[in-house]
Amino acid sequence: MTTKYKKYKELKKFFNFEYRGFNMGEVMAMDIMASVCNKNFSFYLRHSISLIYRKKNFSILNDIIDEDLSLNTYTPNREYHRELTEKYVKKLNINSRIFFLNSLRSERYFDIKYFFSSMKIVLRSDNIFALKYIYFSILLSHHKILIDLILKENIKLPKSYYAFNSSTGLESLLTLYFKQKGVNTYSLQHGLYFSLNNPVPNIINIENILADKVLCWGNYSIEEMVKFGVKKDRLIQFGNPKYTKIIPYIKKNCLKRCLVLLSRQECNKGNIQLISMLTTMKNIKFDIKLHSTLNFEYYKNVTSQFTHINLIENNILLSEIFKKDYDFSITYNTTTHYESLISGIVSFGYDFESDGGILFKKFTHINEIYKHINYCITTDHNIINKKIERFIFYTLGVK
Repeated sequence: MTTKYKKYKELKKFFNFEYRGFNMGEVMAMDIMASVCNKNFSFYLRHSISLIYRKKNFSILNDIIDEDLSLNTYTPNREYHRELTEKYVKKLNINSRIFFLNSLRSERYFDIKYFFSSMKIVLRSDNIFALKYIYFSILLSHHKILIDLILKENIKLPKSYYAFNSSTGLESLLTLYFKQKGVNTYSLQHGLYFSLNNPVPNIINIENILADKVLCWGNYSIEEMVKFGVKKDRLIQFGNPKYTKIIPYIKKNCLKRCLVLLSRQECNKGNIQLISMLTTMKNIKFDIKLHSTLNFEYYKNVTSQFTHINLIENNILLSEIFKKDYDFSITYNTTTHYESLISGIVSFGYDFESDGGILFKKFTHINEIYKHINYCITTDHNIINKKIERFIFYTLGVK
């Protein structure tokens, strides 16, 4: 157990009490995790101010929800989340309304009574100090206000509720609300779940699942979640609805052009270490695609002096990139590992948390990359394709 995760569990346990039927530790989990991962003064100041001015208007939900239809929600404003939600609805073959939760109107609001009643609770903690007293008092006040607003609005009940991620944010609140009212709730797997060595903050996706059931991709994630302690009867193998077929890998006599898919901002150190490794492999042309959380200008400065390394512009979609004639890809802690394989591009994983989540054994040194390259050059493509098919079904549930 990492120090950050241990600290997260301690704080979540402190807030393990109910307010009007809502467990505050569960509701606040994402913000508690954020506080553990961000220790700088500016984070607490910015986040505290933003919470003061973030009262949500839930009335629009009563215009959206129909008791004869299911409700699907998502919160990140990214094409991937909207598209994956739509694919789930299509595969479920249900009549559903899809709603982007962050489109709920925010209104400026601050009630001193909420703040002082919350501060009385926060001051009892032995693990909260200095500015964090203010931060957690505002955080607790904020969620109490949201709960009161939801209950006051008496939001209508859908036939069933599908949260993109029931572990975090507004979706965790709505999940608990609908569960109280007897509505069947589901959470959608949207990335590969690791039970062991899972990096903070992503471990919250397993640790704080609030929905009754989870629609999982393949057996791999089910096994990992069961290891972590999630009851198997809550997990439904559903398959990743985004993909319907696997494009076969075509054997090549040499692997000279590589697509590199980096990880999110939390793994920035590993991203830089990987790039440093690639700078010495001048016999291969590398095109690097950044994760959406990374700073393009920063990485442009890191790679600009190397003529065999090119940075792909952020506005170019992955779907278009995978259509290009790459010989192989290198991925680091990202589900693009599977998108690459499904697109017919053999992929090698750099320093993944778990070897079970990648096709070949993870690499940390240059000689291991060349070993993987040599295997692909010398091995019959039918053997490699069979290996990919078994792996994709195990991880994504796609045949």
